[in-house]
Amino acid sequence: MTKPPPIPASRKRGPWDARDHLLMWVHTGRAHVRLADGRERRVDAGAGIWIPAGADHDMWTEPGTAAVPIVVPRRLVSAPPVDVAHFAVDDDRREWLIAKYAQSVSRPGLSAGLDDVSDVLAPSHRAPRRRRHEHAVPMPRSGVAAGVAAALIRHPFLPYTVDEWAALMSCSPSTLRRGFRKECGIGFAEWRQLCRVEKGREHLAAGLTVGEAAERAGFASRNGFARAFQAHHGVTPRDYAASIRTAPSLASHGRAASASGAAHARSERGERLANNVMLWTYRADDPLSRSRRGEAVWMPAGTSVENDDRSDAVTVPLSVLCTECVQVAERMRVRFSSAWDPYLLYSSVSTHTLLGPDLRLGAMPRLALPFHRHVIDAFREQLAAERARTVPLPRDPRARRLAAGLLRDLAGGSSSVTDGVPREVRAVFREETGMSVADWRHAARMRIARGLLAEGTKASVVASRIGYTQVSNFSRAFTIFHGASPREFLELERDQA
Repeated sequence: MTKPPPIPASRKRGPWDARDHLLMWVHTGRAHVRLADGRERRVDAGAGIWIPAGADHDMWTEPGTAAVPIVVPRRLVSAPPVDVAHFAVDDDRREWLIAKYAQSVSRPGLSAGLDDVSDVLAPSHRAPRRRRHEHAVPMPRSGVAAGVAAALIRHPFLPYTVDEWAALMSCSPSTLRRGFRKECGIGFAEWRQLCRVEKGREHLAAGLTVGEAAERAGFASRNGFARAFQAHHGVTPRDYAASIRTAPSLASHGRAASASGAAHARSERGERLANNVMLWTYRADDPLSRSRRGEAVWMPAGTSVENDDRSDAVTVPLSVLCTECVQVAERMRVRFSSAWDPYLLYSSVSTHTLLGPDLRLGAMPRLALPFHRHVIDAFREQLAAERARTVPLPRDPRARRLAAGLLRDLAGGSSSVTDGVPREVRAVFREETGMSVADWRHAARMRIARGLLAEGTKASVVASRIGYTQVSNFSRAFTIFHGASPREFLELERDQA
């Protein structure tokens, strides 16, 4: 697997809306904030800074830094700090904050779930504050009850009885009941109903109808959901949804945010994407999730996206490109290791927020893709490496850089030139791979071609992608290398499927 490229320095390109707060934390590296009075604040990895609404400031990062800004609408925080404040981000809150960031850029018009972001400012990391009529779900911290609670928080619609849950957890029903009673102060049935009510409230806040919220939260009927909701919150689901819809500036905030294109990162059920979208699964530890941890997917414009509401996976939008900017002919997937996390976070932030590459440090590309090109290049290089994964990679740093460059050229469809490589690098390359540079490049082309064909790409398209101007030349080279023509290879693949 190729290594992530270096993260360049970034700088805030313009002012955030002065009516909103800003919470920025540093995943890795170091960031700086200069306030209007000239004071400068340094923010190191594992720390963050709260900037209240109306506080003018400048922001920049050092090379190698993945800083994550989250805009917090002022209307969502009842008693925010009025001054700039620093805070620490422990390991537990890191993943939670990434999920909140993904939510803020994926569905910026539906920001009701961000009301607890300011809670990270509390030294004790107490449970998120709740607004009027809202009740936190007490969570058991240990034992079989904790496992069952975690599953129901993710999938409140699961129909298992307490006896069935006990069998799944290899314990007795009485042990499970005692666990909930001891840890939460309420019985299992009452806890599950509270969990479902809260999930229903979240769906209402996200804009779903009462019927849809009831179904997704696990209630058998809309009336049953309404009775339970009113018993817990003191208002009907319809009245609660109406209060969310009439909250100040929600509609205007959604329209303004949608203009950035980030709202296209997630499509409502049945809706087709207007642009090419790349998504990255940061967390997918749920067996019901369709995605895998570290997987990134390019979805071409026109793709119909089905939301996976059963899963608690954290999906981060990396890039949104119009069809005039880049052509994505088919859905493509690659998987990145956790070593790529900082770079992919930086890619998403530079695409979807005002914190992007510091263009003063280099000339602005002629193409209008200054904040997307790095994402595309990383994706193509990683895709080429996966498709050529059976080709041995050298370990020597110089030879490995050469191999990465050749793969990068192949991913972009250009014809690599192997002349000019120093003799000592060629020698190391041959020693560690068993092939000359030219032979290795040819083998990589053929492995990539085989992967593309297996994915259903036409031979003419494959030939063009890996640098052949004539399909006949590609077919001849493929046949010699693999012992079968592209057509014969596809027939063998179908027979083995």
